[in-house]
Amino acid sequence: MGTPHSLVYTKEKECGMKVLMLCNKSPYPAVEGGPLAMDAMIRGLLEAGCTVEVLAAESPKYPAANPPEALRQHAGFGFQTARVDLRLRPLPALWNLLRRRSYHSARFSSPDFANALKQLLSRQSFDIIQFETPFLGHYLPFIRKHSKAKLVLRAHNIEQRIWQRLAQREANAVKRMYLKDLSRLLSRFEKQIALSCDGVATITAQDARWFESIGVKQVKSFPFGISFPDEALPPPDLNNEFFHLGSMDWLPNQEGIQWFLKEVWPLAMAQKPDIRLFLAGRNMPEEMLRLEIPGVEIQGEVEEARQFMQRHGILVVPLRSGSGMRIKIIEGMMQGRAIVSTRIGAEGIDALDETHLLLGDTPAEFAARMLQLSNDTEKRNQLGRQARIFVREHFDRGEIGLRMRTFYSALCGAKE
Repeated sequence: MGTPHSLVYTKEKECGMKVLMLCNKSPYPAVEGGPLAMDAMIRGLLEAGCTVEVLAAESPKYPAANPPEALRQHAGFGFQTARVDLRLRPLPALWNLLRRRSYHSARFSSPDFANALKQLLSRQSFDIIQFETPFLGHYLPFIRKHSKAKLVLRAHNIEQRIWQRLAQREANAVKRMYLKDLSRLLSRFEKQIALSCDGVATITAQDARWFESIGVKQVKSFPFGISFPDEALPPPDLNNEFFHLGSMDWLPNQEGIQWFLKEVWPLAMAQKPDIRLFLAGRNMPEEMLRLEIPGVEIQGEVEEARQFMQRHGILVVPLRSGSGMRIKIIEGMMQGRAIVSTRIGAEGIDALDETHLLLGDTPAEFAARMLQLSNDTEKRNQLGRQARIFVREHFDRGEIGLRMRTFYSALCGAKE
């Protein structure tokens, strides 16, 4: 692929509000939650008449890919990456812990990224500079000195809440204390960044209320937006195969799947031994790839996530921690899949149990919901139809892009 700075796409811009997005990882390839949300944001703002420049951190863990051709040819879009070393280093992690600083943010301190940001700000002026997640907040004081843009935190979730929930269920006392400490440090850092920005744009209304509770004045929620095909999708005719699709280097996904395979799957198999589960996702842990569980096929990363989703009828989302919005649920609804989720998994979507999906939190509840769908073809298809209608009504990318432009115009003191 060449050096990170070879990934640069900048053209003469159209007139309109100018937005600089600072991304903690590249939006491309858009194959997991964070990049999908960033890609949807880019497209929504472009469709709303804004120009969008992207500066994304690139690391061996999260390599960048070329943006889609349609974006590269768009006159309002510019894209570049800068190298950031995100390898976990025990001594710096311990040092930051002793100094009561968030190591999550310190890892994003990068001369390459700082230099790329400096060059961007020297060449262009922006109306809005948007931080995707708070972890790039390390650069906030520098930006204040070199730009008059309004600064916005795009909060994909409440970061400290993820670690707090992980800590609550950690059996090892030492690890639980460590996770609680991480959560406290993240909470302080997250509040500091949010209060230092001019506004916060969340993905869920629930997260917006949390930022309001800590004193942020300008907060609006804008969910993940999705585009809808011009042609009508055929009505779903769903098989009774279960599947899970998600990035398996994200701790909440690992925790949820481990709980599901240990506590839920055996209950379901005991009632219906012929059921099948297909697990897929990026960075599947080696120990999980080696598992041999009756009825379970572990595939790792798949080339076409949408095609994988279309082959199987019932999406399971067994999250027990996490925060924000599960984009795979929105995508599954768009594809008309039937869904079984925990309440934490479905947080922020406001879908109704028994109408748009089925919810279960205990192993017995989750297994019973799975069996209900496995045994009832009409229920599967009904949920799929209702889910697709729900997503079309609430998650239209074009409408969300226009709402974001209005919010940003208000922050800049401009009239729409």
